[in-house]
Amino acid sequence: MNITQKQYPDLFKKVPTSELSNEMEDSHELLKKLTKNWQDWNKVNNNATYSKMYKAQVDLLKAIVAETTGSKSNAKNNTPASTKSNDQKKSPTKTKTPQPKQADKAALLSRQGNPVEAVDPHIIMLTRFYKMHGKQVPREKVVTLARSMVRKIESRELKKASKYAVLIERMQAMLSALLNTNKKIFSVTIAPDFLSKVEKSAADEYKMASVQLLSRYAGLAEKQITIVQAERLHSAMERAIEKNVVPKSDRYFKRIKSAMKALSEYLEMEDESQTLPLIEGELSGLGCACNKDARQINSLGDWIKLHKQQGQGKAVNSMDFIKSEFVNYPLDGDWLEVFGRPIPGKHTIVYSGAKNAKTTTLLSFAGYLARNFGPVLFVSKEEGISGTLQEKFAITGAQHPNLTLVEDLPDTEELYNYRFVFLDSSSKLQLSPEQLSELQKELAPFVCIYAILHATKTGQHRGSNEYKHDADHVVNFPEFGVARGEGRFSGCTNRSIRFAPEREE
Repeated sequence: MNITQKQYPDLFKKVPTSELSNEMEDSHELLKKLTKNWQDWNKVNNNATYSKMYKAQVDLLKAIVAETTGSKSNAKNNTPASTKSNDQKKSPTKTKTPQPKQADKAALLSRQGNPVEAVDPHIIMLTRFYKMHGKQVPREKVVTLARSMVRKIESRELKKASKYAVLIERMQAMLSALLNTNKKIFSVTIAPDFLSKVEKSAADEYKMASVQLLSRYAGLAEKQITIVQAERLHSAMERAIEKNVVPKSDRYFKRIKSAMKALSEYLEMEDESQTLPLIEGELSGLGCACNKDARQINSLGDWIKLHKQQGQGKAVNSMDFIKSEFVNYPLDGDWLEVFGRPIPGKHTIVYSGAKNAKTTTLLSFAGYLARNFGPVLFVSKEEGISGTLQEKFAITGAQHPNLTLVEDLPDTEELYNYRFVFLDSSSKLQLSPEQLSELQKELAPFVCIYAILHATKTGQHRGSNEYKHDADHVVNFPEFGVARGEGRFSGCTNRSIRFAPEREE
């Protein structure tokens, strides 16, 4: 089927919205803009990049149309009315498990419920499973989903106290049933009652459009990208503002405008060897940095500027002081209860007896920080870069591009590249309380330090009490898999939190 440029706009309108990906919609809007509302195709025809994008768009549309028309013709051909007898017409049809309609799928992913910066992980997990319904799914995809669920349960992102816990448990049982067979391809069919409950749960909240757009910008920043990618994102942001999807009242409206300005400047250069800059409020790793917290800081210069703004080294009037905003990292869940809200440039002491799952828990915590707040360095002097450490990663799923491992402490200048540094352990690194305090002063106000100490048989940390006195926060592992924090960081509850199951006797 040949599609002319004149026919393209009408063809696009015929395709159901539920069949279109975000990328296809963005490409369509970009083409509309480049052709001045379909009146002039010269800019597309005379540019190899835009021509390639248009051809790819048309190929995708043709495939969707062919699949849609093919399924309709097959349905007609399989049941010719002329060959049916009266008995056949009256015979009851077999009951089929209902498939989610395209409209239902669109509703599941549409803007319903409460707008949030990060969708509840329970809803995300349920939605991933929902999307498999009625499809032929390779075993690898089911295994990936099951492993993801296990990791989130172990990291306590999925909790028994959640209102979605019953649905998660049922989903877990369904995945187990699938994986207990030897099939390489699964025909996934989910019971109607479960489908309806998932749809209802998914409608509880959705990720804010502004956060989604900033996330897309973060994925392109500081990378070599194509002009088409930048055009698509700029067009998507422009469209979101025009259609009031991102209104002026949105708390991230100004950051969207900043991102649009950066994209416009990139497009004006017409040089794909250049990269998009990071912007204020940029996303760190996979987590959103939209809150007023330390994730907004993207360079050493930003830290120094902030340090001066907060008045270090000079007299501050008390009336001005109480209006000041101080930076911290807004942890959540159990991590918040134990580690509080860390302040850049401060340090935490962690101590534990042997074999108490201390390193495993801290690796999981390091992965959480890397996913949500930026670069993390884990100095593994205790175990080295070894098979046992690799096993801990397999248990925690902590691996992330923002998490780096070394066996020894690098030079101080290199440490400025990280926001968090774990020292496992200070004892093995032979850092005295004075040396640790000096290291903290050198890195302040840039880097959070987590210094790990061995504990005595009585449960106290080994070495001088100055370790504990100099620390801003202290975390202890009194028994296997259980941690308790206390100190100056807000949010810490001084409660004992279990991060690993009890040992079997």
